[in-house]
Amino acid sequence: MVPGQPILKLIPNYDLLVLIWVDYRRASRTDLQVKLDFPGDLKVKSRIVRTRLNGLDDDRILTTHVQLGYGVAWDGQANLGVLTAIANGSVLFWTDLPKAEIAKPDGRISSYLGVHMKVDNNPEIRFIVEDKNLDELSSESSQ
Repeated sequence: MVPGQPILKLIPNYDLLVLIWVDYRRASRTDLQVKLDFPGDLKVKSRIVRTRLNGLDDDRILTTHVQLGYGVAWDGQANLGVLTAIANGSVLFWTDLPKAEIAKPDGRISSYLGVHMKVDNNPEIRFIVEDKNLDELSSESSQ
């Protein structure tokens, strides 16, 4: 795990929104594929998101959803999986996703996982997690 990286707080059968913000600063077109792979015991299928970046200042927000399988549980923090980003057939990023823990029923849970990727001469990636109380999320989804 990268020091200072956020910890996801998850609940089985709850949808986690994954927002992938691609900050693209190259002059040429690029085909980008972002793949999220998860350990089998989490009961989560791999996710693949594809897009074509068309030149300078082409920023994109890609989305997908992740949901832990029913009955998944563990103690402490666990590896959530791996993110691989491939641009024009070359691996741009291959990195661990943030660690995750099972949220306490009366505590806060992660409402989304943000992935900010800068695609330029010095590629960078960082993760952002927002936690909310479960009742806050319930009221937002009913509006």
